[in-house]
Amino acid sequence: MPIFFKLKERGFHVSVCGNVSGDPCHKYADESFFFDYSQREKLLELVESQTFDYLVPSCNDYSYMSCAWVASHFDFPGYDSYKTALILHNKSDFSGIYK
Repeated sequence: MPIFFKLKERGFHVSVCGNVSGDPCHKYADESFFFDYSQREKLLELVESQTFDYLVPSCNDYSYMSCAWVASHFDFPGYDSYKTALILHNKSDFSGIYK
């Protein structure tokens, strides 16, 4: 939650998605969307239907991979290409680049 509160301190409107309604971020968010953020197609639909300046993943691989995939359809800063993210997050693919 440190990233969440830093964003709020800086005056950002923060929207949160996740399927656990008791997640602390939902309690403090300006807006909540209740679905599993690993469902990248659903995340893409949300981003297409709203106006977001940034896309910030939570602290797990599922969130990062969904966000990287969605970011590849938009111009969100701070993400590797989806192809690169797949390699970095897959141990066998990552070790294969050095062979």
